[in-house]
Amino acid sequence: RPYCINIRLAVRPEQREAFLVTIKHDQDSTLKNEPKALQFVIGESTTEANHFFLHEEYIGEDGFKAHMASPHFAVWQAFVDTKPWVEGHEPVVDFYFGEHEAVKTEAVPAFCLNVDVCVKPENR
Repeated sequence: RPYCINIRLAVRPEQREAFLVTIKHDQDSTLKNEPKALQFVIGESTTEANHFFLHEEYIGEDGFKAHMASPHFAVWQAFVDTKPWVEGHEPVVDFYFGEHEAVKTEAVPAFCLNVDVCVKPENR
């Protein structure tokens, strides 16, 4: 099962271009140079400007830890350290194990939906 991360964040308008350059560099470098990286998707809200979603998948938690030790992640972290987020909208990060096979897939054009589902324990 893949180790997955979903991130919701809101970037200050004056940081938008720097965010896009930095996150696309991280995405490209991750998918090109990390053998345990399966997916890295960047999306922007259809209703709120400068609100973004990231979805990443790795082969195991060790794949994600290797990602965090990479030079391109250090560039991302330096950007994060500038505190580019809209006040009151700090990033929300969720980690989970996918219920699907850990297989690298090619990115395809898609409309994505981000939903929080809470299943009652008796229905699991």
